[in-house]
Amino acid sequence: MGCEKMDENNIVWIEAGKLQLSYQRNPCDYSSLPHWKENTFQKPDYIKIFHEDEWIKLPENMKENFRKVDKFFRIKHPLEQIDIPNLSKGYKFRTFNPDSEKDYDVALKIIELSYSNIDITKETLKGYLKSEVYEKNLWVFVDEINNKENISVAFGMADLDPYMNEGILEWIQVLPEYRRKGFGKALVCELLTRMKGKARFATVSGDCNNINNPINLYRKCGFIGNSIWYIAYER
Repeated sequence: MGCEKMDENNIVWIEAGKLQLSYQRNPCDYSSLPHWKENTFQKPDYIKIFHEDEWIKLPENMKENFRKVDKFFRIKHPLEQIDIPNLSKGYKFRTFNPDSEKDYDVALKIIELSYSNIDITKETLKGYLKSEVYEKNLWVFVDEINNKENISVAFGMADLDPYMNEGILEWIQVLPEYRRKGFGKALVCELLTRMKGKARFATVSGDCNNINNPINLYRKCGFIGNSIWYIAYER
């Protein structure tokens, strides 16, 4: 019995190792979501997910059965060459303090002003701290320094999956009046720099139809790949 149990355990370990290697080789084509999310969140039955190759082959009469279809990109950074995260004079990076209620309020304000369709609460943010992929060094503000009070103009949040050795960019927000001044790129490069040595690669996803065209920002930061996924909602 002991040998049989050991054999079963060996099979489990081998299969897990194969999955890990397959995902790490090409994470953005392997799954529409980071590995930890794929295994944590249960997808509702009315949502269907297709890789672009699958979507193209899908008959048009089947596509008509969906009431809504969202198109997302998912791309990767090898964390080998990272641009220096330069900030203009008068600005600095600051790590989010999970014990500061003010930091939660500031982060929420930046998120709300950056997205009109996002509904997120302080409790939701605090819940992220309990996640298996939470890494305190990967929640970062960009602060404008003045004589009276530092003003946060951007906020970035990333995860670290120790099993897949994957860094995951989740939120990159810059206040509207501070956009197109290099803060987004600086923030992304700062997060990538903090990931280096802890992760083998980083991934990010985003809405292909976002009017701000976020993929351009990530391309400038060294992200590669062209993986496209379709999230389809049944009627």
